[in-house]
Amino acid sequence: MSSTGGVRRPASRYGDSPGHRALRIVLIGVAAVAFVTGIGWLAWQHQQNGISTELSSFRVVSDHQVRVRFEVHRSRTTAVVCTIQALAPDHSVVGELTVTIPAGGSATTDLMPTLRTERRATAVQIASCTRR
Repeated sequence: MSSTGGVRRPASRYGDSPGHRALRIVLIGVAAVAFVTGIGWLAWQHQQNGISTELSSFRVVSDHQVRVRFEVHRSRTTAVVCTIQALAPDHSVVGELTVTIPAGGSATTDLMPTLRTERRATAVQIASCTRR
């Protein structure tokens, strides 16, 4: 007699069989390993880019200009293109500037460009810096 009072419950009615459960666990494990591997690969690719930036400061000059100071760290042999964006209080982009840093020179470049904006900006971000 079973612990359910002698009544046998069909497995299909109350869940998977132990074999299906084990298969589900294996598939979830494979998916988790694939996810973690993908995240690791993306981090490695980002590191291989060899470019890092640091936004030092920005100053709103007027309703239509923002002065930005930022550093780019890279290999001396790498030409870099950086896109800087000025943002309004509603987080919309109100100005954008692309700066090109040629190969050669110092591995650390300090830049101070002025962005023209369509209206007053309250924040600045470095949208991207990539190899040229």
